Amino acid sequence: MSRALRAALALSVSLCAVLAMAGPASAHAQLERTDPADGTVLDTPPSAVTLTFSEGVSVADDGIRVVDGKGDRVDRGDAGRGPEDKQVTVALDDDLARGTFIVSWRVVSEDGHPIQGAFQFSNGEKSEVDAGLLADAEADPETGWQAVGAVLRGLVAAGTLLAAGGAAFLLLLSDRSDPAWETGARLISVAAVVAGLAALIGLPVQAVLVTGRGIDAVTDADALRQAVGDGVGPSAALTVVGLLLVVVALRQRRAAVPLATVGSALAFVALVASGHTRSATSPALMMVSDLVHIVAGAAWFGGLVMLGLHLRRRRQDDEPVPATRLVSRFSGVATWALAAVTAAGLVMSWMEVRALGALGSTTYGRLLLLKVAIVAAVAAAGAYNRFGLLPSVVGEPDQPAQWRRLGSVVRLEAAGLVVALAVTAVLVNVTPARDAAGVGKVISETVPFGEGTMQAVIDPGRTGANDIHFYFLDESGQVLPDFESLEVDFTLPAKSIGPIAHPASRAGPGHYQLLGHPFEPGGRWTIEVVARIDTFTQTRAVVDATIR
Repeated sequence: MSRALRAALALSVSLCAVLAMAGPASAHAQLERTDPADGTVLDTPPSAVTLTFSEGVSVADDGIRVVDGKGDRVDRGDAGRGPEDKQVTVALDDDLARGTFIVSWRVVSEDGHPIQGAFQFSNGEKSEVDAGLLADAEADPETGWQAVGAVLRGLVAAGTLLAAGGAAFLLLLSDRSDPAWETGARLISVAAVVAGLAALIGLPVQAVLVTGRGIDAVTDADALRQAVGDGVGPSAALTVVGLLLVVVALRQRRAAVPLATVGSALAFVALVASGHTRSATSPALMMVSDLVHIVAGAAWFGGLVMLGLHLRRRRQDDEPVPATRLVSRFSGVATWALAAVTAAGLVMSWMEVRALGALGSTTYGRLLLLKVAIVAAVAAAGAYNRFGLLPSVVGEPDQPAQWRRLGSVVRLEAAGLVVALAVTAVLVNVTPARDAAGVGKVISETVPFGEGTMQAVIDPGRTGANDIHFYFLDESGQVLPDFESLEVDFTLPAKSIGPIAHPASRAGPGHYQLLGHPFEPGGRWTIEVVARIDTFTQTRAVVDATIR
């Protein structure tokens, strides 16, 4: 492996670790509501705690824990699915005492990423709780393991793309008689072993992240079973089997190409078997785009590494003509690969971002821009090689400086793609920009209302018809008595629209609703709520909501 590639690999591992440890892993499923609601003071004790998410989730038996102010458990039985696929629930003790309780939860979203959080509610009245209980419940102790997971994902992706793309180069563009062929085959074997081991090591790491039990989860059969069932297990198995077939194919004289094709296909499917593909709004389109993106990336990255090995050997043997022919053939492949990467990347970016403003305002968007910049620089280097250096080498094959420059640029291209892969390894564990920016997501805002609070929930939170719910609590968390009337005024200052007044109807104690309200066009809407308490008293609250 060249010095440039070794440096890029070290940089990539460091980048994965730094970015992963910059904060807790962002959630892909979003907690939409809880029953009881956070901070609520209930008149009667609840029989269960239920959490509702934006997508389907799975939960371990002890994935929801409810404790009183002293830290004693009050949940009964195992946590499990609620009445809906997006819900999880756990039963509570029948003789629940009066006071405040803390709920800590940890679930796994559809894309295989574990998420956690905490909230509190009170039965009858609020009470003091141990100062460290809520902080401990909200803290995520697995940040270091998240960094390990990010590094392992990077190694799996880089090893798979190098092995599959490198094998395609050797079998389709090179020849077994080439002096660099065996060197390339050995490097592919090393890449396959590294990727396979990283995939297998990822299983106990996933068990730690899923359960939150630390190193003890590595030897816990139930935790490992859940990790395997979250999509990580099948993905690891496909990776190992697929890469084994690729390595075996390079040792075959017959049927090498079909065998390598099958192995590469299995390894590619493994890369999209878990991650954002499973939770995308259009999973089929996302999977096809992701597969195209991966196949093209493998051809580009693996081919560049193999090309660098071949150029180095050709330069040592002073064979410029075969080298330039090889560069020319690969340039055609790289051009098509770049076009495919660009097209698939645009589709995937649109599905994960949805709004230009989300690019600069979210971690996912900024990382995506960084990746695009790196890939663009690699493409520019490839164009310089193809249209600048290659003609010079052909015209003046006896100029060693041109040879050195050609090889150096190829190695820098490969190193750049290694760094791009490192960024990708972090991207798959970051909340998509559309979710982080609230694009097309249920909007929930809580604002002061007199001496209490008003919570406004706008569903689905995007342009078009929306259901709007208002919940009113006093300063102690109790629901407010019914109002004589509730009127809602909608204004879009940027478009000089409004105020548009609509009455809200009572839906339950402290709960009013306005169904099917059309937010047209999108933008930053101001929602003013005017509650008539009695003939002489009114209370107002204002909520700003960005509708995209």
